[in-house]
Amino acid sequence: MPKFTDVNSIKSEPHKPSSETNKPKEKSTGSNGHGRRGRGGYPGAERIPVEHPDLKPKQKCPECHTGRLYEAEPAVDYSWQGDAPINLTIYLLQRLQCPECKTSFTAPSPGKGLASTVDDSQDQMKTGTVDANASANAMVAGLRFEYGVPHYRLAKIQERRGMALPASNQDRMIKQVAYSAAPIYECLAAIAADGELLQSDDTKMKILDHLKSGQDPPIKKTQTTVIISHVQGRAITLHVTGQSQAGANVSKILESRSENLPDPIHMCDGLSANNLTEDAIVANCLDHARRKFYDIRSSYTEETNYILGELQKVYLIDCETKDLTADERLAKHRKLSKPTLDSLEIWMKNQFENRRVEPNSPLGNAIKYSLKRWTELTRFLEIPGVPLSNTETERAIKWAICHRKNSLFYKTQNGAKNGDII
Repeated sequence: MPKFTDVNSIKSEPHKPSSETNKPKEKSTGSNGHGRRGRGGYPGAERIPVEHPDLKPKQKCPECHTGRLYEAEPAVDYSWQGDAPINLTIYLLQRLQCPECKTSFTAPSPGKGLASTVDDSQDQMKTGTVDANASANAMVAGLRFEYGVPHYRLAKIQERRGMALPASNQDRMIKQVAYSAAPIYECLAAIAADGELLQSDDTKMKILDHLKSGQDPPIKKTQTTVIISHVQGRAITLHVTGQSQAGANVSKILESRSENLPDPIHMCDGLSANNLTEDAIVANCLDHARRKFYDIRSSYTEETNYILGELQKVYLIDCETKDLTADERLAKHRKLSKPTLDSLEIWMKNQFENRRVEPNSPLGNAIKYSLKRWTELTRFLEIPGVPLSNTETERAIKWAICHRKNSLFYKTQNGAKNGDII
C-alpha cells in the first residue's frame, strides 16, 4: 500500500529567500495547453482563509527578533474531494404531538425541499410551482444535454454513492428546468425573428413516437435544426427538433418578424429543405460547394487543384478582413475576390461548352451544383456582413450530435422540446 504523510506532523518552517529568488524568470517554452492553472483559474472553488496558529501580524519576527510581521500574499494549498454529482441532505424534523388532541407540531425545515411538480399527466407542461431544488435540477439537465450523460449512467453513479437517483426522477427534474426556461426560449425566438442574418443547418434525430410499431427508420424523417440569428451584434442560438426541416423552422420564426424591417439574409446549404415560405435573401455555404471538389480530388487532380487553389485565394482574403467593418470587408472582396470568382465561373462554364467534362460525371455534378447556385454562393460580394460559409452553425450543431451519440433518441416529442429549451 502507498504510504501517506500525516499532515499534522509537519512543522511550519520560516521562509528564507534564496539567491535564485531575485533572478528574472525565464519565459516558458511550453505550449498553451499544458493544463496548469493559477489560483484564479478555479472560480467555482470554495476559498477558506487559514490563519497561522502561532503568529499574528505586527508581531516581532521569531527568526531575527527585529522586524515585524506583515500580511503578505497567502500561500495556496489545493484539496480535492471526490463525491457524487448530486448530493442529498436529509433533515430529520422534530415532531411534537399532543396526547390529548393528537395535534402534531413539526419543526420548520432549513432546506427549501420540493414544493410541487409540473403537471405532466398528459405529457404537457401546465402551470404549477417549480421544484425548489433548482441547483440539483440544473446539474441533471446539464449532465444530460450538455455533457451527454444518459439517465442510466448517472443513476449508476448515484446508486454506488448511496444516493440513488432513478431515471424517472431525473426526467422529472429535467422537466422542471425546461418549464422554468420555456418563457426565456420563447422570448429569444421572438427576438431572433428580427435578426439581420439567420444561419441554419439540420442533423438527424430520432423520436420514437414518430416510428411505426416495430419499424425503423421513422415514417417521416425527424431532425434537429440549429438556428443562429444575429441581432444587433449578438448571436442567438436556437434548437428545434421534430418533423419540420430547417426551411420550415426558420420560416416559422420569421412569421413574427417586425414589418418595418428589411428582408433578412438566410445562410444555409443548397438543399431544397432550406427553402423558406417567408421573404428572405438566400446565401449558400461556399464550404459545401468546395467540399464537393475536395472529395473527388484523387480522380480529377488537375481540375480540382485549380478550383481549390482559386477558392483558397478567396478564403485567404476573407481572413484578412476580420478586423474590418462590414462595408470595408465588402469593398475588399469586390476588389480582390470578385475577379477571381468571375474567372472561375467562366472556366466552369467552358468545361461544358467545350465538352471537356461529362455533365453526369462526379466532376460535372460538382460544377453543376456550383453554377446552379452561383448567385447565392457569391452573395458576400453583394451585401455587407454575409459570411462565406455556414461554419458557425456546423460548430453549434455538434452539441446535438453529441447528444444523439450518447442517448440515441428522444422518446416523445415533448421530451425533444425539453431538450431544445435546455
